[in-house]
Amino acid sequence: MTRPDDHNINITLDNSAFAKKNDLNGVAWTSYGLTRVVWQGDRFKKEFPNEPKYRRTMKEEVDCLRTMLAILKEQKHFDKQKTRLPPSLLELFKIDDAGLLEPFVLSSRADNDIAQDYPTYRAVNREKVRVYLDTFVVPKAPSQ
Repeated sequence: MTRPDDHNINITLDNSAFAKKNDLNGVAWTSYGLTRVVWQGDRFKKEFPNEPKYRRTMKEEVDCLRTMLAILKEQKHFDKQKTRLPPSLLELFKIDDAGLLEPFVLSSRADNDIAQDYPTYRAVNREKVRVYLDTFVVPKAPSQ
């Protein structure tokens, strides 16, 4: 977890996330949190120079999730351990492989800050939003 204050960012790691040998879940969410730290530092200011103060953005969340997925894929014996991942992470791989991580973030991980990015994204990517909803949120029933 990261908590910015005036000049510092604190990171608190939950040791239980690393209790099981070869458990990739702890690696996944630690890499996610560390990427958020980078954004709460200088990266946000570089990416969004016109924003008056830090806010969580779609771009940040997508970057954090993609970094997490990339780090997971780099783990030794990932292919063998992949089946031990929580279903939500396995689904995230499918969403990213389909090129639909942005609509996922905007519909499933949005808070008040991220929601500010929705109108601009939708205006240019309405079809991606529709495909995400049709494929992952309300998929068609299998034909009989």
